[in-house]
Amino acid sequence: MGKFLDFVADELRLRNLSPKTIKSYCKEIESLYKYYSKSPRDITNDEVKKYLLTRVDMGYAPQTISLMLKAINFLYREIYKQPLKIDIRHPKRPLKIPVLLTRIEIVDIRYVQELLGHANIRTTQRYTQLTNPALKNIKSPL
Repeated sequence: MGKFLDFVADELRLRNLSPKTIKSYCKEIESLYKYYSKSPRDITNDEVKKYLLTRVDMGYAPQTISLMLKAINFLYREIYKQPLKIDIRHPKRPLKIPVLLTRIEIVDIRYVQELLGHANIRTTQRYTQLTNPALKNIKSPL
């Protein structure tokens, strides 16, 4: 398997992929080989699906499963010239909720508003946006 993985790595390098991507793809192809203890060329589409499902059941993140599928697709499409017939939709990344101000930060910004003599909090917010790095170094007197 070592010479084969070296060949795959060379093909990936020819396509100017990053060293981290090359390492990830080779690791995934080796993992697929070890899981079935046979050449990846002899692994069927159903076996690939089963392999990916075991990874889902193990708690791998959707992005990791997507990377695994991309590595396996590369192997079959570019190396074996036999594209997989697996139609798996790639999941969207979950949206992160924006960080809101804590009560202490609200008090801090109100204190800054008072110190600067601003009548409107929006003016203070604009100033703190512009000078945020400098404000992070100021310790709250509260």
